[in-house]
Amino acid sequence: MKKVLLTAIIFTLMSSALSAESVTLEPTRAAVITRPEDTRDMRILVYFVLPENLSRKNMEIEYAMMSFEAQVTDAYMGQIEVYPVTTSWKDEGAVSWAGLWEKDGGDYSMERAGTSVTAKSEEGEKKLRSNVTNIVKSWLHGLVDNNGLIIVLSDADLEISTVKYQLDRESITLKIQCTDNL
Repeated sequence: MKKVLLTAIIFTLMSSALSAESVTLEPTRAAVITRPEDTRDMRILVYFVLPENLSRKNMEIEYAMMSFEAQVTDAYMGQIEVYPVTTSWKDEGAVSWAGLWEKDGGDYSMERAGTSVTAKSEEGEKKLRSNVTNIVKSWLHGLVDNNGLIIVLSDADLEISTVKYQLDRESITLKIQCTDNL
């Protein structure tokens, strides 16, 4: 009886020390940039202000998932990529394809990409999710600056097909699941 009671007390103490939290964020800023020579090459920039409590040492990020609605037209399917932006743009006025960036179309890191997502034309508009956990952790640990994310159609799709895609920027959210290890 003492062993069962002691186990129950330890379990209660451990479960009270760990508390799971979930936060869903909407972008603080969003912008669409389009390549003038090819309007299929449309990119969406989004910036999220992360809650301060996520930076605490005892906070462990389990996952971060960016969701958005998208649709592919004029092709069977298209691959959509999500990357962290490397140049600050959130405090700029109007943002366009050229001018602000070192490379036209936006500066971003392909090394810390979110998971690619595939949209199929037969499915119509659909909610897609990209795992951006490593990007969010990099922001919180100070490895890279939080300059937001950029959503782009894959280079391969732009080069070899007539694929077009539509993204509903109003549907973009970032859900972060974390555990507070008190």
